[in-house]
Amino acid sequence: MRERYRHTAWLHLKKGHVGWLIRQAMKGLAIPLSQRLRHPLCGPVVAVVSPSFRCNLRCFMCGIRRPETAVEKGSADLAAWVDVLRQLKRLGVSGIAFGGGEPLLLPWILDLCSAARDLSLPFHFNTNGLPMTEQVADELLRIGPASVAVSLDSSDPATNDRLRGPGAFDGACRALTWLVAARRRTGAGSRLSLASVISRPSLPTLSETFDLAQKLGADTVSLVPVRPTFGFATPSGEAGNHKGERPGWTEEEARMAMAILRTREAAGQTDISSELIDTLPDFFADRPFPGPCFAGYASLVIGPEGRVHPCLPFMEKGLSGGSVFDQGLVDIWRSPAYATLRAQTTTCRACFVPSHQELNLTLGRWSFGAGAGSSADPSHP
Repeated sequence: MRERYRHTAWLHLKKGHVGWLIRQAMKGLAIPLSQRLRHPLCGPVVAVVSPSFRCNLRCFMCGIRRPETAVEKGSADLAAWVDVLRQLKRLGVSGIAFGGGEPLLLPWILDLCSAARDLSLPFHFNTNGLPMTEQVADELLRIGPASVAVSLDSSDPATNDRLRGPGAFDGACRALTWLVAARRRTGAGSRLSLASVISRPSLPTLSETFDLAQKLGADTVSLVPVRPTFGFATPSGEAGNHKGERPGWTEEEARMAMAILRTREAAGQTDISSELIDTLPDFFADRPFPGPCFAGYASLVIGPEGRVHPCLPFMEKGLSGGSVFDQGLVDIWRSPAYATLRAQTTTCRACFVPSHQELNLTLGRWSFGAGAGSSADPSHP
């Protein structure tokens, strides 16, 4: 994930956007100071924009998906979501990530990507790949995302489809093949990856999944440690959301996983940093993340109804500071309700989500002693 941020910075440097790079460096100082002062001095680094939670798969770790036929307020209105992007631009967000649900189920999602490009908002695109076509792959890369991730958890089709749903393996492989070909045709600078959730069922094929990613032409594997404190699934892939119900990783499994991750990181085959890998023994042992959280100042997440959350775990818990469809995003960002959420994030240690924790590890070097606390549940800081 840290490599994804670096790649975005490199794309700006190639375009001569020195001012943008300077502003991002200043955020590295402003965000920890904001947390210490308990007042935002700048906009967030990243915003996750999910116009729909509708999805065509049934992934074991997901607690937010809705049926493909679900009706969602706001999800059918492209103009409203373009306005959301404009508000993110005014807030000063550094970049956005389109997620879901499955964003390609929205017929106008590529138009929204084009709007992000026209607003000079760097964007990342997540997909499970099933709705992808060769034409869509070509159109998406011509728009110019900084990166695209296709979800695939195991090199074994049966294991992958048990975790995600029928057809998930073939759809992901096909989509990545089309994206790699489209990148060659278009000359796009987009970074392509497989996004893989670390789980006990996928562990026996973890090394082979890295090999498959290389064979398909991916630049890297984006590993996602998901724990049931916010994902509503157990480490074994079974349903459940209570700590006493979920079997943890064995010491042997944890050692095996760590050995694979360290080897592949050293070979440059994963985009999570060695620093984040060093924290994963706590993940495998079901302990809190061993560091401060800056999510209340460094990120935000906007769901289908426009509700604004500081991070992905808070979104899945339903903890929101208001809806961007009811009041302006800048007003929400500065509101007392959102300040209350920020106070909760500073003591939350529930997740190991790379998009948050890579930022936390980087910003922690400039934390000025901010962020004490050790709660493992975002609803009970």
